[in-house]
Amino acid sequence: MTWILSLVLFIGALNSAYASSNLIGVWQTFDDQHQPSSLVEITDQQGRLIGKVIKIYSLKDHNSDPICDQCKGKNHNRPILGMTILWGFSPDDNEEGYILDPESGNVYHAKLALQHNQLLIRGYIGMPLFGRSVIWSRIR
Repeated sequence: MTWILSLVLFIGALNSAYASSNLIGVWQTFDDQHQPSSLVEITDQQGRLIGKVIKIYSLKDHNSDPICDQCKGKNHNRPILGMTILWGFSPDDNEEGYILDPESGNVYHAKLALQHNQLLIRGYIGMPLFGRSVIWSRIR
């Protein structure tokens, strides 16, 4: 019976490692009109998954090098390009962390769910029930 439990734990560990390693890469974000807005690269840094903005798609009526004027603290008035907007996710349990919305400057608790080549991100305050979901698509 113990070998069955060991096998189940081993398979669970493999699935967890597989899921987190699949989060590493470049993801395309979309605006509210479902148009591509940026690229975010998720990497593992010192045992934590983080996501940085590596490209911003400029629109005719938008600044091509925007700053986070709504952000508080160290990100206030800093360029969004290169900014860390996703952090605190453990490679072993990538469901709990934080996400920054550069447009509003708000930081939300977040949960991640990998679905094929899409990343479902649920940002929320308090409980996930009271939140908003976005979908990012894998670029590479």
